[in-house]
Amino acid sequence: MKSLNEINVLFTFSNAFLVALSFFLIALLQGLDNKYIIVCIMLSVPFKLFTNYTSSVALSYRLIAKLNITQAINTTTIFIFICLLALFDFLTIETYFISVVFGNIANAIYTFHYANKIDGFEISFKNLNFKNIPSRLILLKGITYSLPLFIYGINYKIDIIILNRFVSSFSVGVYSQGVVFAELLWQIPTLLSTIIFSYSVSSKNSKEFSIKLWKNSLLLMIGLIPIVLLIFFTCEFFIVKFYGIEFIESAKVVKLLLPGTFLIILFNILNGDLSAKGKPHISLIIFTLTGILNILLNIVVIPYYEIYGAALISTFTYILAVTLFLIYYYKNVITSK
Repeated sequence: MKSLNEINVLFTFSNAFLVALSFFLIALLQGLDNKYIIVCIMLSVPFKLFTNYTSSVALSYRLIAKLNITQAINTTTIFIFICLLALFDFLTIETYFISVVFGNIANAIYTFHYANKIDGFEISFKNLNFKNIPSRLILLKGITYSLPLFIYGINYKIDIIILNRFVSSFSVGVYSQGVVFAELLWQIPTLLSTIIFSYSVSSKNSKEFSIKLWKNSLLLMIGLIPIVLLIFFTCEFFIVKFYGIEFIESAKVVKLLLPGTFLIILFNILNGDLSAKGKPHISLIIFTLTGILNILLNIVVIPYYEIYGAALISTFTYILAVTLFLIYYYKNVITSK
């Protein structure tokens, strides 16, 4: 398992590069005024990246139970810290980011604990030969599979960037809180999609696996409808409860975003299977096109309808992207011979 160690070392160097790059981007875009938050972000990056990387190794060994725990530790740790800080009246923006650091550290410690037992999983610089590292192959594969996720993420954040140019900072905050609340639905398929990727790659009968996944995914979506309705009718109460009456307009944003965010769940699940079949570029093409449409429509609509227009356009482009993806998936995976 020498190659695994060499990849680990390569990961270590790339991690250091990304920390430096993150610092540069923060300094360029946000400035260096709030040093506490910047330090917390810089501390979080290596631990977060280590956890994500180690989880991918664990995934290849089918350590599903470990992955489930990993998903829970970070959120649980942050939640406990926030509760303690609130209890003793120490909860501020700065202390919140400190709790995020502790959450990422706890996650990294746990992942290192179980990954260290995997044969060959170590970071050692002794007798290291970089010629043995398939760096070009890793880079090309990484770009192939990460670029769709990058474009995918831009689709969800570009409206906030455009909003900054047309509405007040408070309105952007109202919109952002609505987005966060609506995206709670996405926590459901986050781990599920990675597990599907693993099983799809190693499945002996790929077609049969995809058909079962298609049917089960549709059943899951039907089962989630009551949860979506619950969020729709209770979001106003919880937003006022957690954020205050000033953010009551966030509830309207949530309601406008829900149809699109609901359908994205289906995409997240099925995209893991399609990517495992060597076709991550399909989602890249679809979300690039809908992303461009998203930008153009937002520029036209936001000056007139502000945050509600942004939410409506987001939902429209989400639905369009998922519809195009489902058409391709059904024709080329489910019904293809």
